[in-house]
Amino acid sequence: IVIAVLDTGVDNEHRSLNDFDDQNDEPDLDPLSYNDHKWVAGYDATSASSNPDGSQDPDDGSGHGTHVAGSALGTGDSNRRHMGTAPGAYLVDVKVLTDAGGTNSQYSIGGIQWIINNVDTDWGHNGSSRGIQVASMSFGSLGSPLNPDDTGDNGSSAEARLVNQAVEAGIVCVIAMGNDGTRRVPSPASADLGISVAAANDRNSINRTDDGIASYSNSGPRDDDGDDDEMDELKPDIASFGTGITSATAATGATFPGQPTRPMADRDYDSKDGTSMATPIASGIVALMLEANPDLEPEEVRDILRSSSERRGTPYDTDLDPVWNEEWGWGLIDAS
Repeated sequence: IVIAVLDTGVDNEHRSLNDFDDQNDEPDLDPLSYNDHKWVAGYDATSASSNPDGSQDPDDGSGHGTHVAGSALGTGDSNRRHMGTAPGAYLVDVKVLTDAGGTNSQYSIGGIQWIINNVDTDWGHNGSSRGIQVASMSFGSLGSPLNPDDTGDNGSSAEARLVNQAVEAGIVCVIAMGNDGTRRVPSPASADLGISVAAANDRNSINRTDDGIASYSNSGPRDDDGDDDEMDELKPDIASFGTGITSATAATGATFPGQPTRPMADRDYDSKDGTSMATPIASGIVALMLEANPDLEPEEVRDILRSSSERRGTPYDTDLDPVWNEEWGWGLIDAS
């Protein structure tokens, strides 16, 4: 299964991300230097000079994208600690966020359009790393403290409509709900056909009875798009763990005169919080579902995630749906 990580770029030389066996895998800036490399393609949507053929390997100058990728498909260290949820998945690295973590509509539209264009591309490596099956999108339109009544997008933004096209093309799109801690559904989490992900807090315990929705996680429902389908407005779809997530650390230091290459990520890990962290965990679980049944269509994947999730919270409107909750969606994701 191939997961496209649409983010700040990925330092895929990190030992959790460069290959599958974690043996004799010293970091190397050439992603194809490993016999069993995880990276299969890349594209920098933030650069006007980026080559659209998939041969580019974007660098992560922020640390966000590397952390996200590790949670989705990282193999962890040599003892298999800090593994992602789908350590056997391949990586397509699509940079849609700048090194400062910022984005604009043009970058995100360019990245989403690129994955649509390459849904069936033969990357030329081996038969099992063809095309793109899952897109992990830990980005979205930002809220403003100057407009506390902003409830986000109603699914009509250009990014949201393009996500719908990606899903119709066969890509499961998993998208962060945002970290405003308010009732706000950003674009592209607002997309009708995407899987929008809220963040849960496990409170550092294995016992799931004390799990709660994270205080920063956005809630729904989404604003009405006027199409007479009230189910479209039920965002988020699910919740996934997003607080205290340990994953791969990028090398974001500057390159100095006389230094032959940029700094390389190696074996470090750090902890981050956010719906950005919850999203790749869910993306990896989607990859496991597709490994088990490659014939699943994106909307079938979403339906299975919804129906198998652990029910949480009081239903928002039982006349509309007997389960859906404005913070948890249809519930807490259950990989088992």
